[in-house]
Amino acid sequence: MSDDKLAMEEARRAGQHGAVKSQVEGEVQAEIAESAAAAPPAEGQKIDQVAGDSARRRLTKLSRLSARWDARVEQREFPRSSIISSMCFMRC
Repeated sequence: MSDDKLAMEEARRAGQHGAVKSQVEGEVQAEIAESAAAAPPAEGQKIDQVAGDSARRRLTKLSRLSARWDARVEQREFPRSSIISSMCFMRC
């Protein structure tokens, strides 16, 4: 085959590959959407509950850290090791 024929064949194959890939992606997205729509309501409630619990835990940690920081500011104590451990507390 000549270079032109090889280039044309490669372009044709790339086009077919793209078309098949798009079709498969569409089918997979449709299946995911169907599955998500068919999720039982109890599962959605469970997800909301877990998300709410997580948010409450973060707020509790933040308020504790804020209270500790306020107490240190009032006492004007700034030991370096406790500031670093407070930073780690925020990330954990």
